[in-house]
Amino acid sequence: MKDMWKRMATGAMMVCALGLVAGCGSSDKVGVVNTEKIVQESNKAKDLNKEMEAKQKEITDRLAQVQGTQSEEEFHNTQMNAQQELQIFGQAKSKEFKAYVESNIQSVAKEKELTVVANDQAIMTGGIDITEDVIKKMNEGTPSEEASK
Repeated sequence: MKDMWKRMATGAMMVCALGLVAGCGSSDKVGVVNTEKIVQESNKAKDLNKEMEAKQKEITDRLAQVQGTQSEEEFHNTQMNAQQELQIFGQAKSKEFKAYVESNIQSVAKEKELTVVANDQAIMTGGIDITEDVIKKMNEGTPSEEASK
């Protein structure tokens, strides 16, 4: 008799546990975002590209000024240092942009009460596309020359 109660209790707990596990995913609201589109259309990305181009031009001009005044070995070292400077600058700007995008995605996700946001390429079907909302939010705080025209 005790064994039968144990089996019934164990079975009831398993049914409850199965119900809990099955219900876990059903209340999640999943958002998707197209990061490539954000990079192409956001003013922040356009501004960062302009900064990178300006930095590259600055370094190229600097190298052109010292090219005839240094030995070949010194100029090679100067080129290597300039390349490293540009790489560090690019990494810093990339990190800055990534943090900016993530904070805007989190903000939009909170507004839309989404529990999960994934890259649209990682999701086969479904999800709420928040790409345009993220771009709009990013562009609110970042005036670009093209947006002001």
